[in-house]
This record gives sequence, C-alpha cells and structure tokens, in this order.
Amino acid sequence: MSRARTVLGPVLAIGLALALTGCALFSKPGSDDLDLAFEGQTTFSERDLFRVLAVPLADFAKTAYRKSAIDDMAYEVERHYNAEGFPFATVAYDYDEPTGTRQKPRAVLRIVEGP
Repeated sequence: MSRARTVLGPVLAIGLALALTGCALFSKPGSDDLDLAFEGQTTFSERDLFRVLAVPLADFAKTAYRKSAIDDMAYEVERHYNAEGFPFATVAYDYDEPTGTRQKPRAVLRIVEGP
C-alpha cells in the first residue's frame, strides 16, 4: 500500500504540471485584468508582443494609474521595435475604462512599423 502512494504522488504531480502547461499553451496570452489588442503589426506576432509586455501586464492589476500603465506598454513595444531595427516605429493607443457591458478595461496598441 505504501509503495502505491509513493509512486502515485509523483505521477499525479507530473500529470497536473502537464495539464497546467497545456492550458498555458492554448490560452491567449495577456492579462485577466485587461482586454489588450494590437493593430498594424506585420513583423512580430501578437504572441511576441505579449511576451514583450509580460511584466507590465502582470503589474497592470496592481496599479492605480491604469492609463499611465498603458502608455508604458506602448513605449515598451516601441522600444522593442527600435531595438529590432525599426528606428521609425511608433506606437499609439486607445484606452477605454470598463462600461456596464464590458467588465475589463480595453486597450488597443496601434503600431506603425515605419516607412
């Protein structure tokens, strides 16, 4: 009986880890606290841009200055494009607070990769 428990524990732990990894692979990256979209990007995928914003998105729920946080996200994406060889890239954004029908704030980062 104790041998079964000894084997069963690690097997369940591995199964749980694989299940959680699968959920992360198939879910949309981003934040549960913000509906974020990108427009205009052709070089980098949406997933790439969400990776660039991993830390700012994680911090979004903690800030009292949400519009400022969105401004910082736009700047981070612009810096990423600049670092990757797009010196004229610009990022603007639209930001809307939650409404009666929409529970989360919404932001759209509008990217112009350059000439």
